[in-house]
Amino acid sequence: MKKMLATTALVALMATPVSAASPSDRSENTVYMMTVTTVGAADTQGYLASNVMGRTVYASNAEDAEAVGDVNDIVIGSDGSLQAVILGVGGFIGMGEKPVAISAEQVEFYEGNWGEIYVLVPYTSAELEGAKSYDAEAYKAEQNTVLLTPKS
Repeated sequence: MKKMLATTALVALMATPVSAASPSDRSENTVYMMTVTTVGAADTQGYLASNVMGRTVYASNAEDAEAVGDVNDIVIGSDGSLQAVILGVGGFIGMGEKPVAISAEQVEFYEGNWGEIYVLVPYTSAELEGAKSYDAEAYKAEQNTVLLTPKS
């Protein structure tokens, strides 16, 4: 009996006419196609931030150049450009150092003979220690007064 009821129900479903929605009844589905553009190694020039972070910063590229600090952070603008490099200056073994923001145009990256990266700035350690400390909130509010810009 159960088998006969199931068969009857199946036949009834198959015999029911299928109605198709008219074009005005259908909702329009939009399909968006996106192309992802990637960059290969051959198309890039520069240095990875991970290879610059923590590097010692020197006052020049001379053999006896003064070490003036180390790279603590990098500030990237909303347009994707490098805005500033945050140096840790003063202190001893990372203790007691203060952060100083250097304008990106003042920072030079130099590659040594064996591929090592050197970071150079046109300031002495005394000048950097005398500079205003970097404060992220103050930087957002008043970039020009917190950022060390080119010497006149």
